[in-house]
Amino acid sequence: YITMKDGKIGIVNDNGEIFIEHEYDEIEFSHYDYAVTLHKNGKVGIKQILRETGNLFLLEPKYDDIKLAQTILFDRTPFGKDKRTFMVFEVELNGVKGYVGENGVEYFNFE
Repeated sequence: YITMKDGKIGIVNDNGEIFIEHEYDEIEFSHYDYAVTLHKNGKVGIKQILRETGNLFLLEPKYDDIKLAQTILFDRTPFGKDKRTFMVFEVELNGVKGYVGENGVEYFNFE
């Protein structure tokens, strides 16, 4: 559940335990792979909150804009028993566009 504490927004689970700390200005549910868009101090990021396969990821809110560019499906076994996805996001920072993988690796240097 999205909740507010001391003027900041976070997410708690059914038991009231904090899932995402109350440090964001806005949290929006995204339309892809159970993720939320995090807004903080005029910047945006993404946190995945549920995934059937693979690891959950967090891209801290440091970009001016972020949107899903590509979801890559791959399988680490020959018979389709270990399917995984890897997401790549198009981001913008200070007028420069680039890409960042769900692992946080930026494909263009913004500095």
